[in-house]
Amino acid sequence: HQKAETSQDASLLDMSVTETPVIEDIDLEDAGETHFVPEYANDIFTYLRSKEKEDQAPADYLSHNQYCTEDMRSILISWLMNVQVEFHLLTDTLFLAVSLVDRYLAKVTNVPKRRLQLVGVTAIFLACKYEETMMPTLDCYVSVAADEYTADEILEMENEMLKVLEWNMSVTTAVYFLRRCSKAARSDNRVHTLCKYIVELSLPEYSILGFVPSLVASATVYLARKMLEKQPYWTPTLAHYCGYTEEQLLPCARNLLRILRKEAGRYARDPSSCGPATHKFSNPVMFSVAPVALTQVGR
Repeated sequence: HQKAETSQDASLLDMSVTETPVIEDIDLEDAGETHFVPEYANDIFTYLRSKEKEDQAPADYLSHNQYCTEDMRSILISWLMNVQVEFHLLTDTLFLAVSLVDRYLAKVTNVPKRRLQLVGVTAIFLACKYEETMMPTLDCYVSVAADEYTADEILEMENEMLKVLEWNMSVTTAVYFLRRCSKAARSDNRVHTLCKYIVELSLPEYSILGFVPSLVASATVYLARKMLEKQPYWTPTLAHYCGYTEEQLLPCARNLLRILRKEAGRYARDPSSCGPATHKFSNPVMFSVAPVALTQVGR
């Protein structure tokens, strides 16, 4: 009888044991690739996460700004996105430029409306110097701003912006984390391109500053996987490398879905009225992810 009870207890215990989640080593395939430095990858991203909050403008900074409104910021960031496409600049350059704009306007609260574009053109001029190997000439920036500002004014603003930001150009943005998250998700080109569309679509949205870049990137991957029915939507490997549980992603993912649905409304009324991200990602080179995604969420 005692043996039967012991056997039954063991059986019950076996039933209650949960398997340890399998976490894939996503850097193993890069062993020996010196430009990927796989042995330092986790330490690098741990460090980036430790400083991302301080690298970001406060989520409510416009409430302290005398002249710039959410709509003005949206127009300015959308213009920068068009400049990025026109000059064939890197995605990293665009995200750094947006970071420079937000951080500068968070500290200098009295920039008049007529000088907001000067802040923007200077930010992307500076970001090019940091990110690009080849960059447009200063005259190109004067021209792209419709000659509203002289070359000397851009250089003066460059000097002021660097002083205000204490020369801090090395900041973490969502695009850095997105690459890591996509690697953990084993995303193919189509899924990763959809993620890039969602994260770029969110750039002009002031509300996105309420979430740190690593969370935006993680929620973007989660939302894209749900949209494309890539199950499971969130794996132990993703949770491990991105640093978030599925529950922690939901507020940001809902905000991103709201942004998508707002754009879907524009797209349904008049596709030409959509923002620069939608135009960019409607190209077949980008797998036409924008119209497919907007049609799906607009149903």
